[in-house]
Amino acid sequence: MTLPWKLAGDIVLSCNCEVFCPCVVSLGKSAPSHGICHTWWALKIDEGHAGDEPLNGLNVAVLMDIPGPLAEGKWSVGLYIDERASEPARAALLEILSGSAGGTTAWFSIMIAENLGTRYVPIQIGRHRSEFRSLQRFRSRHSGPLYVLSARGHCGFRRHWS
Repeated sequence: MTLPWKLAGDIVLSCNCEVFCPCVVSLGKSAPSHGICHTWWALKIDEGHAGDEPLNGLNVAVLMDIPGPLAEGKWSVGLYIDERASEPARAALLEILSGSAGGTTAWFSIMIAENLGTRYVPIQIGRHRSEFRSLQRFRSRHSGPLYVLSARGHCGFRRHWS
């Protein structure tokens, strides 16, 4: 994608590490608390676009397995995109979240080793609760099948990406 893009909204995330994620304080150099990081994060896009395609009001959720320090890559990633997204918006979000669109997510393209697939599902995200539901199954080479029925995050903040 050569079009300029921007996402602004809320992010909520969670992982299986002890108390606080060591990746944050080590800039991705520390190993996860349990050796493998099982994480998920969700974006509530308040304002966004990819070229002329609006992304306002859409939600995205990402499931990830990271087999060691975040900065070493080898990520396995499953992507959930809001079923309300138009075909052009779906394509744009895939490009942005794979790193192919450049910008602040470009480094994802060298970190992702395995794409577990993309599902288009209803995603609801509130200011005090983040929840997404799917009966889909993704298989990761690091941890076996992942079944996601519901998830809630413990960390949320405002962020602008482009």
